[in-house]
Amino acid sequence: MIREKILEGIKEFVKEGKHLFLIGEHGAGKTYLIKRLELSNIHIFYFHDPKPPKQILLRILLELEGEENEKQFKRMAIWDLCDELIRVLKEKRKRIVLIIDEFHLANQRIALTLNYLLNAIEESAETKEDLKAITLILVATKPYYQKLYKKPEFKRLLWILEEFEFPELSNEEKDSIIQEMEKIYGVKLDDKQIKKIKKEAKTPLEIKQMIINYEREKKIAVKQEYITQQKAVNLFPYLMIVIVLLLALRYIMRGVDVEMGYFFSALSVVFLFLFRFLRK
Repeated sequence: MIREKILEGIKEFVKEGKHLFLIGEHGAGKTYLIKRLELSNIHIFYFHDPKPPKQILLRILLELEGEENEKQFKRMAIWDLCDELIRVLKEKRKRIVLIIDEFHLANQRIALTLNYLLNAIEESAETKEDLKAITLILVATKPYYQKLYKKPEFKRLLWILEEFEFPELSNEEKDSIIQEMEKIYGVKLDDKQIKKIKKEAKTPLEIKQMIINYEREKKIAVKQEYITQQKAVNLFPYLMIVIVLLLALRYIMRGVDVEMGYFFSALSVVFLFLFRFLRK
């Protein structure tokens, strides 16, 4: 499947030490895919949104160096933390992948920090492997990411990255996602519904939403049918019709005031049609 090939491609990028800028539509499966990234002997740090730079650096350093250094690290400035991280990676011969999701929400400060990190690594590198100490994977949503190119500090950063745009789902992938969603939500779609989803939905999120809507509509229909079946029958209109008919028969059978009997008969017919009209 296409997304499996994309994941393998990302792994190759990381192994080569290339930085990646992953872009795609909202709900295209970028986060789902990138969270499945696993690499031997490489630490992966995932942030679901652009945290403050110091928070990012602290988390990485504490995981690499241990919680006992927390107070010391918290007292350090951002640039000192960057230098400390580079020193630790070089000393321990370790590599990390830094993944920041929703990067279109990033501010100037985080762009400056990442630029500083990459420049410092390049300056301190003694071998080609040293240049691979930190690999960036930044994930952003179309079309919001385009505004980043208007800011100088982001331009410098994004110029280093390999831009990769998520492709649309193939029919094979749509079939697979639909089957998975059917199992999760306990829904059985008919051919017409599946055809409509495959035609209109472009991302896994849109497929999920359409299936949820179908399930909701089904539950509402079942509920309405149950309410209709359980609804008590209102006997009052029938009772009124019977009473009017009895009055009409009374006048007709006695032969007295026949016109009044006909009047009540006609009135009962009017009641009957009126009641049937109001029930619709």
